[in-house]
Amino acid sequence: MSNNENKGKSKAGIAVAGIVALAAAGGAYMYNTGSLDSFIGGTAESHAEAQADARVPANSAEETSDTGNGDDSTDSMNENAKAEMIEVTVSEDKYIFEDKVMDIDELKGIIEGKEGAVVKITDENSTLNAYKDLTAYLEERGIEFTEENN
Repeated sequence: MSNNENKGKSKAGIAVAGIVALAAAGGAYMYNTGSLDSFIGGTAESHAEAQADARVPANSAEETSDTGNGDDSTDSMNENAKAEMIEVTVSEDKYIFEDKVMDIDELKGIIEGKEGAVVKITDENSTLNAYKDLTAYLEERGIEFTEENN
């Protein structure tokens, strides 16, 4: 072969390699942006969901642990999980906390002493006034509570 023929073959080889590199880069871009899924019949949403599922396995430590950086979306979930639960039963016009019967003022004192606690209210044949007095107090103070009927 002559020297000119080798130069032509090497230029063709470089051109083919360039085309392959461009195709690979384009494919990678389409894959990362979700365009590839819509091109082959999927949707960008299904691609994003698949990526999210691949990154965080169910019940992983990342889902339930606090990174301590302050902007972790699990911070509020962790705070609720750590919050003390105050279980109160409203029976007729009485409030029962830790097997002790008390009036609303005694209960308010206990709740105020446990900042950040979540109150779980169980209704056992309560009077409407007793129940409403408690829920109104909690709402007024911005205290989180849950309700359960027996």
